[in-house]
Amino acid sequence: MNFSTNIVHYGRLILRLIIITQLFRLAIVSSSIPILQHPCSQELARGFGDHINWKTYEEGMAEALDENKPILLLIHQEQCPACHDFAPKFAADENIAECSKYFVMINCKDEEEPSGYTPDGKYYPRIIFLSPKGDIILGIRNDMAKENYLYYYFTPDAVVRSMVRVVKLFYEVQHDGEYEDL
Repeated sequence: MNFSTNIVHYGRLILRLIIITQLFRLAIVSSSIPILQHPCSQELARGFGDHINWKTYEEGMAEALDENKPILLLIHQEQCPACHDFAPKFAADENIAECSKYFVMINCKDEEEPSGYTPDGKYYPRIIFLSPKGDIILGIRNDMAKENYLYYYFTPDAVVRSMVRVVKLFYEVQHDGEYEDL
């Protein structure tokens, strides 16, 4: 190899290293961009957690039947101060996100509120746990709530406690007492 061949060879090598470095940088940047589980997940989250696989009422009811999973039905209002206060707490809680994998998560706001889910009144936000057929699981409610607001959750821990009780109840009934702890 002569001098000019060496320069061309090293030039190509440097160009390859630059391209590889740029591809590596692109991979690092793109890996830090969150990937949504559902194309509409962020829109449906409405502040209650983009990382949760939220469904509309219609989608969620169909999926719960198909997959035989319990439902967490979240009902809230745009103009509700309690809803706005609770949303970031709900969204930030890792235990809720982990437990959500065992549920079909339905998020209904304003006029999307389905009828028939006011077991103790119409207040917001309400979290109601349903069977895969859409029946209210009456024994599961916020154990810290006041008498007329049993489905009003104001702490993520209370939501997680109810989620765990539903999972244990559901899988105990479905699988003859065999379930894994969350």
